[in-house]
Amino acid sequence: MTYPNNPSGITLAEEEMVKIVRFLKEKRIYLISDEIYAAITFEKFTSFAKFSDELKEQLIIINGFSKSHSMTGYRLGYIIADEKLQNQVKKVSQYNVTSASTLSQYGAIAALDKCSDTTKISEIYKKRVEYFVNRLEKLGFECLKPKGAFYVFATYKNIEKFKNMKSFDFVLDLLEKTELAIVPGITFQVEGYVRFSIVHDIPVLEEAIKRLEKYIKEK
Repeated sequence: MTYPNNPSGITLAEEEMVKIVRFLKEKRIYLISDEIYAAITFEKFTSFAKFSDELKEQLIIINGFSKSHSMTGYRLGYIIADEKLQNQVKKVSQYNVTSASTLSQYGAIAALDKCSDTTKISEIYKKRVEYFVNRLEKLGFECLKPKGAFYVFATYKNIEKFKNMKSFDFVLDLLEKTELAIVPGITFQVEGYVRFSIVHDIPVLEEAIKRLEKYIKEK
């Protein structure tokens, strides 16, 4: 499970998590919880780590520094799991990836020492997402309201001239005519939607909206 979700930015309510944990425990199903966007949430966030006593050897949590500390190129991540599971993971990983680079490890130490509070980054992305969703809706898009991450997943099917257009055709035509690159919903097995990545400052997002608006008017 990706939580918060990519591409929708949706998170789970704790009551939903309790039901999931109960089901997984009963059926003896393992849960891999990808919480890489955990530091970028706009409402209360509960990690599946809270249920480690219930799931014990069935739970693996994945996280890293790429999103929380903007260290994408450092390729440094980690897992949280029962010791028995950790030992099994080591058997596979040590011959495939060896280890994280020394530079990445020192970078992570510095990030934890100097930038342990990620509240500010959540506030920044929340403002960007709210701004972008508001502008998209004025253009006729219908958006899933993100509760985390830095994506906006929106459908253009309410815009008459695009309602029958495939998402891949939509993004390709948009790219060719405006040089604005977004991801087609079919990538996530959802047709009629597109994913916007909201990682840039407001002025850049404003330029993106202007290009999108021009494209819609001239289509």
